[in-house]
Amino acid sequence: MILHTAIGDAYGLGWEFADGPSAQHAANDLSAFRVNPRYPEYPAGRYTDDTLRTLANSAVVLGSPSGWYDPAAYAAAYQRIHALDGRKGWSRGFQAHLDAHRESSPLQFMLALRRRATNGAVMGVAPLGFLPNEDIVRMAATAQCVSTHSGAAASSAQTVALAAHYLIYDKGPIDQLADYLEQEVDWASEDECNRTLCKRWSPVPVPAMPAWTIAAGAVFIVASTTFTGMADRLQFAIKRGGDTDSLGAVTMALCSCAKAIPDDLPSSLTDHIEDEDGRAMLRSVDLQLRAFAGL
Repeated sequence: MILHTAIGDAYGLGWEFADGPSAQHAANDLSAFRVNPRYPEYPAGRYTDDTLRTLANSAVVLGSPSGWYDPAAYAAAYQRIHALDGRKGWSRGFQAHLDAHRESSPLQFMLALRRRATNGAVMGVAPLGFLPNEDIVRMAATAQCVSTHSGAAASSAQTVALAAHYLIYDKGPIDQLADYLEQEVDWASEDECNRTLCKRWSPVPVPAMPAWTIAAGAVFIVASTTFTGMADRLQFAIKRGGDTDSLGAVTMALCSCAKAIPDDLPSSLTDHIEDEDGRAMLRSVDLQLRAFAGL
């Protein structure tokens, strides 16, 4: 999961909110990572906040069970990973907050945030799917969400975490994922459920800042039977435009959990995400999560 999250994140970054000829005509053929024309200073093949948050959330999963339900444990994990890896891959506002609160307590860190129901609430939430059961996953996803974001995004965080849980523990066929989520997520309303699961004529949204658009897009792409493997799913995520790195990261995280989805990503991506040490670290966390789940 962690390696594939990083690949989807770094590949999607090349098109994130980019427009103009250089973005429109860039070949989305998985032949290489590319530099986003909006962020020419950011190297191709480097992951961003989606993967950083995934790694931080993984550390909480692998830590004390009391931390699974504690928003402060997630906030502390974000502070720790920023101290260990100071790359400028976070959103500008959150980057500034991390820099300003290096020495703050987790409580101070959380109290100083202005919470919104934006995409950060679902960034990196997939590792919570390794937790033992749906009740725990729901509670952990909500705690993770409110550590930095509005509780209004809790259903989106639960959607991604429970989708991962369903796929990791092979709870049913992939084409029944939406039915499972309809029953298991704490929806605020029927309309919220319909739009997130693209039911009852709700269109698949372009991935944008609202958290639900990332959850909706990832679940649709993963569960759709019109795709063959990971490769065409990643390409479709990029074609959607908008917040392509978050959609790419969450989509690849969920795909990696699905036995029915073959990993047909080319070596041009799998062999060039980060450097050799970076890839080894990502794979190591993957192994730890699988051992935690007894897989």
